[in-house]
Amino acid sequence: MQKPTTGDEPQEKILCLMCGAPEYETLLMGRDNLFAQPGKYPIVKCCRCGLVYVNPRPTLEALRRHYPDNYFAYTQEDDIAPLLRRILVPMVKAAAVNRIRYIEEVIGRLSDKTRVVDVGCGTNQFLRYLQELRGCRGIGVDFNVKTTDYVRRTYRMPIVCGTLHDAQFKDGQFDLVTMHEYLEHEPNPRQVLTEARRITRLGGHICIEIPYIDGLPAKIFRSRWSQYDVPRHLVFFTRETLEKMLQRCGYKLITARAFGAPFIIGMSVLHSLGFNKLGSIKGAGWLLVGLAGAPILPFVPIMREGMSIVARAE
Repeated sequence: MQKPTTGDEPQEKILCLMCGAPEYETLLMGRDNLFAQPGKYPIVKCCRCGLVYVNPRPTLEALRRHYPDNYFAYTQEDDIAPLLRRILVPMVKAAAVNRIRYIEEVIGRLSDKTRVVDVGCGTNQFLRYLQELRGCRGIGVDFNVKTTDYVRRTYRMPIVCGTLHDAQFKDGQFDLVTMHEYLEHEPNPRQVLTEARRITRLGGHICIEIPYIDGLPAKIFRSRWSQYDVPRHLVFFTRETLEKMLQRCGYKLITARAFGAPFIIGMSVLHSLGFNKLGSIKGAGWLLVGLAGAPILPFVPIMREGMSIVARAE
């Protein structure tokens, strides 16, 4: 099993991930709020294009050690107590339904003829509900071996263990590419978006969901904002910088919306109170996060944590 790394790790200094400029200003020093590992990570802003990213950052090999098998994103339904499963599974399904509705508001109804690839799919939850509710033909991509094995064994669904480049899909193979809470983890976002465009048919679409760094929570919580999840989150977009990168990769932005997320706010509250080992949270732990975020519920419309976009392949 992989273990979270210590602060003593190989790092690399990089150029801007969008424009290649070397000049930047440091916005703040991030820390590992999920596993409380030592070390600080500068979050910087490109002086030329405005992209925000981590620099320096762990090397690719070192980065993989920050994704242990007990990372909460890899939680399997079998690991959750039956009573809690009855609470959490409907919540996960509701989130998937909201994502489906958002996509359909923009591009029309999905169907069994819609070919979908979900990049950074985790336990394939989104594709499972797409298949159940719309009959879509989908395949997931994720680099965690344990998780991809679980998906194949439990759900008998197609999934690629590796990166999008490793999958070697055909040109124009998909009608829809989805990246929910993935792009911020990607060491080479421009490269992966270029590959996504190659495998999207002309007139097809990409849907991306990312942290919203222009929102109020990012300004209030700063280094304790749970979406500054360094070093797992490596790049942070505004609407403008994401649109610019999409254009350079062959997509045209159609729509973007910011939204609130009480659970994410709850994690930020807990981080601010010194709870810094939430990375392997499971089951009842999510109820604690929910309670921490509950006082913020009336303010969710202005406490925007995330951003969803849909863009068309040009």
